Amino acid sequence: MRPCFTAFWSVCVAVGLVASDGLSALGQTPTATVKDPVPVALPTKDGWQLAATYYESPGGKESPVIVLLHGEKGNRLIWTRFAEVMQKDGFAIVSVDLRKHGESKGPTGVGSDNVQNVDYEAMVVLDLPAVKKFLYERHQAEELNMRKTGIVAADSTVPVAVNFALQDWLKKPYRDAPTIAASTPRGQDVRAMVFISPTDRVGRVLTSKQLLNLKAPLFNVAFMLAKADGDKLDRRNTDKMFEKLQKGVPQPDKRMYLQEYKTRFRGTDLLGRGRSVPIEPHMQQFFRMHLKDLADPWVDRKPRI
Repeated sequence: MRPCFTAFWSVCVAVGLVASDGLSALGQTPTATVKDPVPVALPTKDGWQLAATYYESPGGKESPVIVLLHGEKGNRLIWTRFAEVMQKDGFAIVSVDLRKHGESKGPTGVGSDNVQNVDYEAMVVLDLPAVKKFLYERHQAEELNMRKTGIVAADSTVPVAVNFALQDWLKKPYRDAPTIAASTPRGQDVRAMVFISPTDRVGRVLTSKQLLNLKAPLFNVAFMLAKADGDKLDRRNTDKMFEKLQKGVPQPDKRMYLQEYKTRFRGTDLLGRGRSVPIEPHMQQFFRMHLKDLADPWVDRKPRI
């Protein structure tokens, strides 16, 4: 039997989080005063200014961090409610408008919604590295622990997130210690990923081959896939991707979960549906288990060379 959130959620109920309560079950125990979200502009190397919102965690430097990506033709505002709830639960959050989406501006100071194939490639090698640079700065300021990074992506941004995460994992540590284990890491920080209504490709950015590499047991990345059972294309694409994740993996694999919602809504339209589509509490519990509970304490990420 494939692992799914039906079995997984029984564990969640045992620790007191009830799916049927929807968003009311989230963010019950803030640990400190929660600061207001801060708008930030993240510069890319080719001149874009990505509009983002940073929600500083009340938990300090050991806090996990989640990067929230919109779907096709979307923007970061779709995540406002979920981000606020997760911030109260001790997570740092960065929601971002990728190039040619939302309030992001190009080199001339003007935005655009004319997304081309090359833009998706740039999101992988320029936009998300700009987000990672911001996380590094907040990590060094002891506001979060970038070693506990999660990403949520929807439809067209799933291939972008997968390719970025794999590139991040393949970065070799700095040569600043006698052994690799003692060296300062450059990457290898993405530890948990949620894919909502995933697609296998966008433009020339593919998912399948990269995902097969990213699921390697050595990386120990956790995955949650979400689909709408009332949308045949969504159901087919998500099932196919989940099958690829499961192929060749010992059963049951406790890193991989599949959740189906009884609705025709897909992508980020699944958000905010309350008890009938409890995707938010599912994501919260997933990140609690696969980010918050990681035994990876904060360490200085500035190379010693």
